[in-house]
Amino acid sequence: MKKLLLTSTGLDNKAVTDKFLSIISKSPDELKILFIPTASRTEEEMFFVRKSLNELLSLGIDNDNIAWFDPDDSSTYRDNTQVDCIYVCGGNTFYLLYKLKESGYFAKIIEWVNEGLLYVGVSAGSVIAAPDINYILFMDVNDIGLGNTSAFSFVSASSIPHYTDECADAVHNLRSAGIEVVTISNGEALVVRGDKVEKVG
Repeated sequence: MKKLLLTSTGLDNKAVTDKFLSIISKSPDELKILFIPTASRTEEEMFFVRKSLNELLSLGIDNDNIAWFDPDDSSTYRDNTQVDCIYVCGGNTFYLLYKLKESGYFAKIIEWVNEGLLYVGVSAGSVIAAPDINYILFMDVNDIGLGNTSAFSFVSASSIPHYTDECADAVHNLRSAGIEVVTISNGEALVVRGDKVEKVG
């Protein structure tokens, strides 16, 4: 059964954290995570990566059980028998998608998540769960000129992280263009278990 936790800001809301803990099949100290910070290229973005890491550690997850993924270093790769969860941090969505595809890891993640490996997305990590990421151009920049923007298709809807009323016009335009959209405010999460979808936070 497919299991996703799509967030704007990670596990900084107790309701989201509680949902995460209810989904995992092990105690936190036994949980092994593949941590993907690839989308973050600036110091500001890395600040939020460190925030996500600290949130995981505060749950009692062992630092040695958090494997940092580097798409340019195959020694950091893990397969679905070595981890219980894939945690994809925020940053630039287009760069993230490009590097995952370039590394060959994109197809592996699709296979493993469809087989039931837990996927946690933060911001850009949530956006790439959609069928295509081109919709997010109103709040992100394709500064690498990525042409093929097809994404994981774990969910049919396109997630708008960090949603505020300022995004309302853009969301209206997307829906008018026939794009299925779900908004995720800071502190909220979209929880997917098989065909069941709920929002928490």
